[in-house]
Amino acid sequence: MDKTKQPGIINQGIFLKSLTFKIEEENMSNRDYKLDFDYNYMITDEGQGLFVELSVDVMKNIEKPAFDLKFVLLGIFSVEQDKENMDIKLFAENNAAAILMPYAREVISNITSRTPCPALIMPPVNVMAVLKNKIPQNAQDAKVKN
Repeated sequence: MDKTKQPGIINQGIFLKSLTFKIEEENMSNRDYKLDFDYNYMITDEGQGLFVELSVDVMKNIEKPAFDLKFVLLGIFSVEQDKENMDIKLFAENNAAAILMPYAREVISNITSRTPCPALIMPPVNVMAVLKNKIPQNAQDAKVKN
């Protein structure tokens, strides 16, 4: 890989795959939260496409949370023809989750700002540290059939 060039990966889109939200009215005074992330990816059979899922649970293991918010973001990437520079597996393991994180921050802020609870602004996150043990062992071998 030439570190002076772009990776040769195109972002085809970031989508909200699922979202659940519920206010727990009896716990509205509880301001505790604990962000939890899960991450998974699949590379297409021909190695030219990548599907990435970032799952977020905002109240993981919080007793009597003010609300419950869980969602999954789906990122779709592809190799740019004739501009390949970075291996798509390497991109999946080191870059893709970081690209999805601002979208996760926006969902959390947007949803919580529309509630009687104070808006929750996600703090800066070291994506690689958070997801270090979250990438499944078999993810590098996962394939999607066309």
